[in-house]
Amino acid sequence: MIKNAPITYKDWIEAGFVLIPCDNKQSAVSRWSKPDFKITVQDWENNHIGKQMSIRLENHIDLDVDNNKVKFFINKHIKHKSAVWGRKNSPGSHYLWEGKVEAKKFILPDVFKEKVEKEKHGATICEIRSGMGHYTVVPESKYHVGDETIEWEEYNGITTYPKEYDITMDIGKIALQTALCILYPATTGNRDKYCTAIAGVLLKHGSWTTEQVDLFVHDLAIHSKDDEAFKRNKKGTSHSKSDRQFGISTLAEILRCDKKDVATLFSWIGIGYATVEGSSAIGDIIEYAQNKYEVRISGTRNGESVQSLVKMDGPTLRDMRKFYDEVIKQAQIWIPRMKAADFETIVKNKFEERIKSKDYIEGNAIAEEFRTYLDKYISKKQASTDPKQLLDFNMPVFDLKKSHLDFNLVHFEDYLREQKYNFGDRNDLKKSIQDYAGGKKINGKIKDEGGNWRSCVHWRVFNYKIDQKDLIIEGQVVKQEEVKAIDFEADKIEN
Repeated sequence: MIKNAPITYKDWIEAGFVLIPCDNKQSAVSRWSKPDFKITVQDWENNHIGKQMSIRLENHIDLDVDNNKVKFFINKHIKHKSAVWGRKNSPGSHYLWEGKVEAKKFILPDVFKEKVEKEKHGATICEIRSGMGHYTVVPESKYHVGDETIEWEEYNGITTYPKEYDITMDIGKIALQTALCILYPATTGNRDKYCTAIAGVLLKHGSWTTEQVDLFVHDLAIHSKDDEAFKRNKKGTSHSKSDRQFGISTLAEILRCDKKDVATLFSWIGIGYATVEGSSAIGDIIEYAQNKYEVRISGTRNGESVQSLVKMDGPTLRDMRKFYDEVIKQAQIWIPRMKAADFETIVKNKFEERIKSKDYIEGNAIAEEFRTYLDKYISKKQASTDPKQLLDFNMPVFDLKKSHLDFNLVHFEDYLREQKYNFGDRNDLKKSIQDYAGGKKINGKIKDEGGNWRSCVHWRVFNYKIDQKDLIIEGQVVKQEEVKAIDFEADKIEN
């Protein structure tokens, strides 16, 4: 029996957790990642009985075990555990701590996919979930497949990981050892070289003692069912006394892959892409909004080592020339130019292992930025209720009754250029108005001062919410509901 553990929605909510109702592990509600999101006990009783219970992880860290081989090595590296759960067919699949770290997935490179093609979670070994944009299904919820219940296996409160240890590094060691176990050679002849090469990488590039390497390699051999595991128990000690330089190149040869694929695995414990000139300058990719990323760049400036975060979008990540240009422009760091194929592989691997920022911005950040500039344009130029102002002076016009905002494309374009907002070319701007503001091109006519109808091609945003201080009501100031509709001729909307 597990005592004092939260097992009902009331327990979790009263313990201070933000509870999220789920169907098949997917959130059944919107806005769950917003800071003001909250479900009360009464809300749950009225609307979510029978749903899976998930807790938001803004102040917690969840280790999600995807590959069962991970469980061989958890006790070797995890220094403290107090809250563990799983289910009958997958015990010990989640570990929970109080605290905050950057979320991270540990995924085998594509070249090894045949080794894990029968695994339920494919190439994913394990995952660190943490932050406002993450949640995890908790006991005593029903599992979404079969007739299983997620159950507590250990509970001594939800506590913090010991401060003297790095939880991300410890989980990285578990993921690395698991990956090396999955890839362990089937032939006896290669096993000794394989273990020797692993020891070489850890000793040469990591801050490991020979004893730590001995234990790591020996445990790996045992759980890889090496019938001569006892011969691998001193690889750290023997390698440090040897002149042999087995390392990443040897592992790549044994595994029949590129050195960069091997280096990807060791990057999980802080050993970077040392095999490719310039690659060590590219660190983690952090996703902070939809199609928005920060890349950790390391280099030198005025003879001193520096690190910087460089903001990029998806297309820039894929384009080597643009990538290097942004590094120079934002970080003022020179990094050696790689071969195109090396750049593609390294950035792809970094992207697949990208970290989701704990302050992830939900929604489309590009759209929000564009709409902000549209609002600023209206605030600066003001909007009139008189359509003739658009006809004669390119001034934005607002229809009080229909809440339509009409504006001249070129006038808006000039404003964006003044603000140095990069919208691309005019066709890109038109697409942004359509996609981000819900706008349409209007081929309409407006009455001039003489009462004659004149053609006026412009753009319209429907249901625009305008700030009253940005609105100029022509003629006598009256209450908004008393203002008559603007006298537009029936407009033709161009799709």
